[in-house]
Amino acid sequence: MALTFSNISSGSSTTASTNNSIINITAEINSWLLVSIAIDNSGINGTASLLDTITDTSGNIYTLLSKTNRTAGVSNDGTTLGIWLGRITTILNTGSITFNYSVSTPCKAISVKKITVGNNEWVTPISISNGFTGSGTAFSASAISVISGYTIFGATALEQSTAAIADSDTTNGSWSTAYTIAADTGTNSTSQSLSTQQKTVTATGNQTYNTSSFSTMDWALNTIVFAPTRAKSIIFVL
Repeated sequence: MALTFSNISSGSSTTASTNNSIINITAEINSWLLVSIAIDNSGINGTASLLDTITDTSGNIYTLLSKTNRTAGVSNDGTTLGIWLGRITTILNTGSITFNYSVSTPCKAISVKKITVGNNEWVTPISISNGFTGSGTAFSASAISVISGYTIFGATALEQSTAAIADSDTTNGSWSTAYTIAADTGTNSTSQSLSTQQKTVTATGNQTYNTSSFSTMDWALNTIVFAPTRAKSIIFVL
C-alpha cells in the first residue's frame, strides 16, 4: 500500500525564544508524523541554534532525519531547515510538539504532516540527501532514483516572508500542492518561510525537486525518499 500524506497542523512565531510549541495535533496510534521547521540560524557565527530533539505531550519519540543550515557566517543571516519523523505509539489528542533552541531565536515556521500506512506496514526513510543551500532565486536538489510506489518528500526553507514557488513537474506522477507557512516580520531579511511537498511515483526513475522565488533569498532545501515497508532498510546518504 502506498503511503498517504495529510497536512494536519502548521504554525509560526516571530517572537524570540529558546523554545516554542505547535498545538492542536491529533494523531492515532500507528500513524506517523513528519515534522518540518524553517528557523533563523541564531547560533554563533550563523550556526544552527535549532537543537536535535523535539518532544510531544504524549511522549512519542521523533528521529531527526535532516538539519540543513545556510549561513555566510553571521547570526540570523540565513535559515535552518529541520525535518523529523515520529511513529505514534501513544495517541495525540489536540496535543503539541515542542522545539528547543540553544539561544533565543526569533522566527520559526513549522508544519506537520501525518503519514498513514497499511496494516503491518512502517514508514521507512530509504534515502536522505545531505541537504542543499545557497542564495538566489532558484533552489534545487540533485536528481535521485525513486522506486515505483515510493514517495519523495521535499522541503524548502527561505529567509523570506513568502514561501517558495512550488515544484510542478509531472515526471512519473505529480507533486502535491505545497503546504506553506511563514513567520512574517514585514521584512524579508528577518522573516522565515517553509514549503513542503511530496510525490508518490508511478514508475521507477530519477526525480528532481526544484522550487524558486521571485527575489534573491538565502535558502536551505532537502529531499527524503520514504517507503511503506516493515523491513529494516539501509539509509543511503547522497
